[in-house]
Amino acid sequence: MKIAKIDIFKRRVVFFDNREEMDKYLKYSNSEQINDACCKGICIAFDNEYYIGVFDNSLAVLAHEINHACFCICDDTGVELDNGNRETFCYMSEYLFKIFSKEILKKQSP
Repeated sequence: MKIAKIDIFKRRVVFFDNREEMDKYLKYSNSEQINDACCKGICIAFDNEYYIGVFDNSLAVLAHEINHACFCICDDTGVELDNGNRETFCYMSEYLFKIFSKEILKKQSP
């Protein structure tokens, strides 16, 4: 588990690379649990926290789930995304990818 804070929005994004650990954490936090045992990744929003799970060590799946989290954060905080306002989303996505990709790359290294 790795946590990234999005201070400007007072939000946290929690990353898991293990399905069982994520399920245990979600049960503890009273949010929904993973209901698809064969999914490669998931993003769940609950009470100003966003939970990302990537279960196949894929950077592509990580990027996909980070995008879901960023869309949710923007929606939840009133940031409208349109042609003239995409930088918030892009910088947040980049920030989360830099933090969480290190966790996946550690697992990929021999």
